[in-house]
Formats: sequence, C-alpha cells, structure tokens
Amino acid sequence: MSHEPGPERDRVIAIDPGLSKCGMAVVCRNGEILYRAVVTTPNAANQVQKLVDTYFPAGREPVVVIGDGTGSNMASAMIRSSYPSLKAVVTDEAHSSLEARARFLQDHKPRGWQRLLPASLRTPNRAYDDYVAVILAERYWKKQS
Repeated sequence: MSHEPGPERDRVIAIDPGLSKCGMAVVCRNGEILYRAVVTTPNAANQVQKLVDTYFPAGREPVVVIGDGTGSNMASAMIRSSYPSLKAVVTDEAHSSLEARARFLQDHKPRGWQRLLPASLRTPNRAYDDYVAVILAERYWKKQS
C-alpha cells in the first residue's frame, strides 16, 4: 500500500457496530462528511465494500475505524475476514451516543408543540448510529493530529 498523500488518505470509514444495526460514515480529516447511514448489521460487510468502491480509488485501502462498544468484536472479525487488506482501528466509544444524540437533535429541529420541549426531553425520530460513526471518525482524526 502506498503512503503517498492524496484525498483518499484524508478520509476514513467509521463504523458504530451493534447487534442489529450499524452506523456507518465516511469522514474526511477536515470534518467533511461524505457519507452517513444506518444499515442492518447483516448488510454491513456489503456496505463496507460499496464505500471502498465509491470513496477510495483502486489500490488505496482505507482505514476502518470501529467503536469499541457492543458488537465491536463481531465487526472487527468481519473486517478481518472479509477485507484482510483493510486496516481496522478500534477506538473508544465512551459517551459517543450522548454526543451523537445532542448533535442529531441540533441538526433536526423540532416542529409544532415539540419546540416547547427542552432537548433533554425530546426523543430522536430515528436511529442516530450514523452520528456516532461520525464522532468515532472525528476522534480518530483528533488522535492522528
């Protein structure tokens, strides 16, 4: 694998693993989010391949950042067995769900009567594991600088 600088060296795939669903993101060193989604855990391996094909040129293997919470061992094993050439890095997931919830609620302003509720009482209207994946990527980049 080449260590030449290039745009693909400035992005990572991040996975917030879970037993039934995974948050996934492709995040650049500068904070730009190229991709963010929640996928079913059985579909995660296929999604990793799609992300590699879409966001990384041939011959450029990305780093895959994996949260160390629930499902981490299973996700790491999946990366190692399905994609042995990819570098998997496990990172601390502490409090990432709380950060992600706050960020999700900031990005999705309430409507109607829910505007009267403080953020602490609002419930996200969908899974936000993709926001956790973004936070994991940001933590990875912070450690790299």
